[in-house]
Amino acid sequence: MTAYSNTVNKAVETALAGDGFNARTLAPTVYDRISRVDRKRTSIATITRDLREAANAMAKNAMKAHDDKQFGFSFLLLPGAVAVDDDETKVKLTLSLSRVEYRKAIDVRRKRERSMGEVASEMELAEKVAAPYWDHHPDWTFGQCIEQAEKDSEAGEAA
Repeated sequence: MTAYSNTVNKAVETALAGDGFNARTLAPTVYDRISRVDRKRTSIATITRDLREAANAMAKNAMKAHDDKQFGFSFLLLPGAVAVDDDETKVKLTLSLSRVEYRKAIDVRRKRERSMGEVASEMELAEKVAAPYWDHHPDWTFGQCIEQAEKDSEAGEAA
């Protein structure tokens, strides 16, 4: 891994540990931390894109590891992290989304040509699993809903 990639990944890890991040706001900070050589090869726009991609890759790997251990629901195409605003700069972990944020992420993906179809459809399928739990617990995150659905599914199989 390059020094540039390490800087991007460290920034994403730190930001995702909180309440997500605004890629456009975080990009200048990353730019200031990279070497002079890397600054000549990149731009704020590229760093912004790289931050979003790194967040998605990290979160997707974490979701897969979690899924392999616990979830009985396999939403293979779900992104690990998604944009939750119209200009697609606020990035949050998919599992940490509220119901409103989750719906917004689907709407954002439906509006983008390159993401139409499978990913948005997969997110809507997952939303159907989470919906009954959000109906009873509106303050829960998507991850909490899916975890409870898994527990309920296991309880049903044991009965």
